[in-house]
Amino acid sequence: MDIEQRNRDQYTKDLSILSANFSSSQTTCTVFDVNVYKNNAETPLIKCTEFKHPTDLEDWISTDPHKAASDIFDSRLRIIVGARANDDPSTGLFTIPFLRPTFELIMEGFRFPKTILRAIYKGEAMFSGILENREENNAGWNGSVMRMVFDIHGNEGLAIATSWNLKAGITYALILGCNDKDLNSIVNFITYSTRSVSNPLLLLTMFAGLQLKRFKDLHRTAYGKVQLDIYRAQLDRQDGPEVIAVRRTARTRPTDYDDATREVLRHFQDTGTLGQAMLQFRAEVVKVGQAVKSITKTQRPAPHSTHLKSSGKQITGQLVHILGRLDIYIERNRLTINEASLVMSAFWNLIAQRDNKTNQKIAMQSKNIAEQSRNVTDESKQIAQQSLKIANQTQNLAKTSILIAKQTKRDSSAVKAISLLTMVFLPATYSAFYWYGPSGFGGQIIG
Repeated sequence: MDIEQRNRDQYTKDLSILSANFSSSQTTCTVFDVNVYKNNAETPLIKCTEFKHPTDLEDWISTDPHKAASDIFDSRLRIIVGARANDDPSTGLFTIPFLRPTFELIMEGFRFPKTILRAIYKGEAMFSGILENREENNAGWNGSVMRMVFDIHGNEGLAIATSWNLKAGITYALILGCNDKDLNSIVNFITYSTRSVSNPLLLLTMFAGLQLKRFKDLHRTAYGKVQLDIYRAQLDRQDGPEVIAVRRTARTRPTDYDDATREVLRHFQDTGTLGQAMLQFRAEVVKVGQAVKSITKTQRPAPHSTHLKSSGKQITGQLVHILGRLDIYIERNRLTINEASLVMSAFWNLIAQRDNKTNQKIAMQSKNIAEQSRNVTDESKQIAQQSLKIANQTQNLAKTSILIAKQTKRDSSAVKAISLLTMVFLPATYSAFYWYGPSGFGGQIIG
């Protein structure tokens, strides 16, 4: 199996994998037609059109620029810009804003490298270099694919596929993942760079510029978040609107250090990821510069070769400028990462201080509780001693009660004996006394 057949099979497989990621309805897309007159006789002709229906876009794609008056125009550039649905960054690059049949027509009609689907699917920052199209009826056509992402979620992803034929002077481009701000940048870039459209790698410079602006905005956001974290850590050195807002909130609500620590950690990770993305982006831009140098060596008629070299120098200068600006943001981002790291350390110190104060309070409370427990123990001891005394007294009372009971029992027995004696001997004593007593005594009693 040859390389082209493997590429076609892989393309079919990638279409199946991403079948659910195609738009269910055609979203608005913007197309550009740029025609440069021969010998720069006139200002290049630029036409920008919006298509809201797939049939209009398909008709535009089917229009063959070869049929245009080739004796008038030296170079032609056709660009399709597919924006995100509703300009929502959270959709990332995986939502391809075309119907699948329309996308396949774009790929075939503009001879784009089929590896763009693989780049979208993998979601990694990459530049394919210059790819030679070896398919039948595509002799002389080359292409390239470039993909950029901000983080692993691909929320700020951009992708571009280009194809060109130097002999025919035609360049095609498909840009995915753009928003309204990117579209305005594309319009401005094309307007002021039309003299270099004969160089097919011009659009990669524009693409790098778009990504640089995104990195600038992302770094500004990351820096602002870290500054708020610095204020929460009570290390603020300046008063911006956001810091003032946080201060007002802090007046009415105490700082939740646990939540603040999670925020700082998330910002630290985001800033670190942004730094890695910038470094990857820089490596890909360097590859683009190498490709620009190689394409200027392509054999074309002398006038075209001279123009390619001239435009190549301009593009190389723009890439050098982009790399210089990027190095500045990489260094700033590195400082922001260091600040975030220091803020994390400061928060840990604040948490340690808070925990230390809490532990001191707990220790003081424990000491008070221990003293109270000791007092309770002493009182319990006294109560126990009193209880022992009461128990001893109760025991003595019990013994006394027993003695009294015994004495009462003896007294009862004595009473019983006396009663018995009285009952038995008293009548007899009385009778004896009555009958045998002194004379006259008994009669005296009777009388």
